[in-house]
Amino acid sequence: MQDAILPKKGDMIKHLSIIICTFNRGEILFECLNAIKSIDESLEIIVVNNNKDDNIEHVKLSFPNVKFVAEPLLGLSHARNRGVQESKNDWLFFLDDDAILLAESVDHIFEMTNEFDLCTGIWKAWYKSPAPNWLPYSTGNYILRGENQIRDIGDDYVSGGVMLINKQKLQEIGGFPTNLGMTGDIVAYGEETYVEEEFKKRGWEVGINPNIVIDHLVGEHKYKLSWHLEAAYAKGRDNQVIHEKENLLSVLILLIKVMLFGWMKPLIKLLVQSKYYRQNFIIDYIGNIKYHLGVWSSVRNSE
Repeated sequence: MQDAILPKKGDMIKHLSIIICTFNRGEILFECLNAIKSIDESLEIIVVNNNKDDNIEHVKLSFPNVKFVAEPLLGLSHARNRGVQESKNDWLFFLDDDAILLAESVDHIFEMTNEFDLCTGIWKAWYKSPAPNWLPYSTGNYILRGENQIRDIGDDYVSGGVMLINKQKLQEIGGFPTNLGMTGDIVAYGEETYVEEEFKKRGWEVGINPNIVIDHLVGEHKYKLSWHLEAAYAKGRDNQVIHEKENLLSVLILLIKVMLFGWMKPLIKLLVQSKYYRQNFIIDYIGNIKYHLGVWSSVRNSE
């Protein structure tokens, strides 16, 4: 049996598998798939259902050309890894189940060469109901830190909901880490950051293409302050798992500093900015405290 001929640097991306992991969102999944179907029916599309109780039979009937598989192990990373196993192409595109992939984005993917081994796109807010006026812009929109062009990732970050990746290299690092990422309704992060860091360690190219765009649903659960504080805690906890850059003493010093002085800038914003609300003050001040408490919990659990 001959070895597979791997694509060379500079080759165009020709074959693509789109992997969508879903958990209890059948109606939104229908809209997600309908958008892709209207773009190109020839794409391999794999839907991994991570909730055995989520009845998506009506979705299956509407999309007979989509491959549906069930992953019994709960967790987004388990579902993504199952999607990798089921895929048949060298290039994978991970898409959130509550996202609308824009038609021109697919064109931009196939216009790319494989200069990047991992490449992220960006997301823009999509609302099904009016958002509260205090909701941070960053909740629904990817905010670029670098130039708006195809380039090395720089100070920006890989978003797992709109991510193009070399299948072979993802498998080389063991896929997505199953101790990180969403598990059911439990907020957690870090699995795509781990993949990004592992690619960089190996000298593989990580980039961003702002022309690859999804409309990403801002769910109503994000209209609650409690979600933002829970998310801040989870980010601190999971970032520490990946980077392991803090110890108990340094975390304690940072936590005390934030508690004593972290309210100052948010308070000034609250006093002088007309579109900065008390909820934003709570997110920026209390959320920062929650972030460091998350780091603290991770450090304690590792010692």
